[in-house]
Amino acid sequence: MTSQAERDKERLVKNELLKQGSQSFPQSASMAEKSSEDIQTKLMLSECNASEIVIIAKIGRIISSSLLDIDEIYEPFAAEARKLISYDRIAICLHDDTQANTQTNTVTVAYLSSSGLDISIYKKGDSYLFKGSVNEIVSQTQVGLVFNPNSIEDVRSTFPSLAGSYEKGMRSMITVPLISRGEVFGGLNIRSAKTKLYTEDHLRLATLIGDQIAGAIANARFFTKLKETENVLKKTLDQLEARVRERTIELEEVNTALRVLVSKREKDQKDLADNLQANIDQLIMPFLQRLRVNESNREKIVCLSIMETNLHNIASPFVSHLSAAYRKLTSKEIQIADLIKQGKSSKDIAGIFCISVGTVATHRNNLRKKLSIRAKNVNLQSYLLSLS
Repeated sequence: MTSQAERDKERLVKNELLKQGSQSFPQSASMAEKSSEDIQTKLMLSECNASEIVIIAKIGRIISSSLLDIDEIYEPFAAEARKLISYDRIAICLHDDTQANTQTNTVTVAYLSSSGLDISIYKKGDSYLFKGSVNEIVSQTQVGLVFNPNSIEDVRSTFPSLAGSYEKGMRSMITVPLISRGEVFGGLNIRSAKTKLYTEDHLRLATLIGDQIAGAIANARFFTKLKETENVLKKTLDQLEARVRERTIELEEVNTALRVLVSKREKDQKDLADNLQANIDQLIMPFLQRLRVNESNREKIVCLSIMETNLHNIASPFVSHLSAAYRKLTSKEIQIADLIKQGKSSKDIAGIFCISVGTVATHRNNLRKKLSIRAKNVNLQSYLLSLS
């Protein structure tokens, strides 16, 4: 018979293990939810003996040792789980809920371990329909189930989706939901070839270790999605940077081509102006000079001088600049502006156009107003020369 001292010692050990075991479970989404889950966990742990709590605590340490690479912990997890619950096959199946139509959603076998016999209807990586499966049932109830069928007819009438497992020799079955933040995302399936092996105690233990592995899987899936998103963003950024580099090269090439075209256009314009001026100097100016020498009329001589000056400057941009920049100027104002630029006095201009000096003064004032220099201390002739 166990002495009182030994019982007290076992109670102290159990209490310490209870504390360690409850700390190995994943954190919940909210304080209220965490408090509720902690209470449930402690209640289930309180029903465990010391050796079971030791194993549960060890599973917690295994899971916390590698939170991101979930594949590393499946094997040691399954090995420790076997010490709690005898099985011939254990599988972790995860829901694929990426499709909007629940009729076509699937469940994928993420991990599978069996005793070596041909007892599995699926392999790791295989998928099956979520609709009608035992995963759907525990997802709806969020509670695990124990099933010890008496016959194939019993299976087909109760859980038809388990008929394949029964035909492979499985006679005792447990499925518990994997839950994270209140959402069921998979199931832990435990099967045995022994008849009527599993009890509510086994279901309680399966629920405990299912909660442990669920937190690790949820974290791993979150970080996997985070990494995938990061990779997508990096790929998009690389593509954008490559496109920017391509566009920069294209723009540089376009700018180079434009500079070449502008340079060629400027050269063509200069060549045209030079050729035009050369033809005027050689073919027109000699005859105008002969007319001026033989002319005695002063007004005609002035007009000939103006013609010579304008022909010398025929390639000058003055008139085009003046008319483009100041489109409100009349043709008479442009002519008077040209004479002012040449240094003609108001009296000279009045004589050329047969108008009064006062009219010329009015034209001068209108020019200063339209050229926006009326209130400025700017010489009109100097300003007009700057436009040449």
